[in-house]
Amino acid sequence: ETGLPARPTRGARPAGSLSGEPSMTMTSERWQGAWSRQHALPRSDERMWAMGCHLAGFLGFLIPVPGISVVGPLVLWLARRDESAFVEDQGRAALNFQVTIAVLYLFSWPLVPLLGLGLLTMGLVVLMDAAFILVASIRASSGESYRYPFSMHLVGRDSFRV
Repeated sequence: ETGLPARPTRGARPAGSLSGEPSMTMTSERWQGAWSRQHALPRSDERMWAMGCHLAGFLGFLIPVPGISVVGPLVLWLARRDESAFVEDQGRAALNFQVTIAVLYLFSWPLVPLLGLGLLTMGLVVLMDAAFILVASIRASSGESYRYPFSMHLVGRDSFRV
């Protein structure tokens, strides 16, 4: 016995719920993260803001300035972290991942003169960044807590508090 609630099934609603939106939509195959095991499905606005935190990482693809992909998730996370635990969790995950990507870019740049090794690593970082942003955004939009497969955890819950 783990002390956690039973796993929800697709479309499960709390008793007496009049809303057409299910409170839990995860199946056993997609069950992950401490957040998802302990909390009901976040509201649609929370899911939208969490998805926005992940998608804000694409800012670096639109504006070719080093480190700009960190700014979008940081701004959204700082703006909404006190309003929703789900947005705080997912925004922090997106921010930590974009910091990790920025560090990988920094380490790849000096390798460019070495027979194109830097270009290869930068290309892999770009593909990996785009793929994980898309997966995280889709998961957040469905109310699931997503953890990037590898990410430095530099930003904590109480980071940047005044």
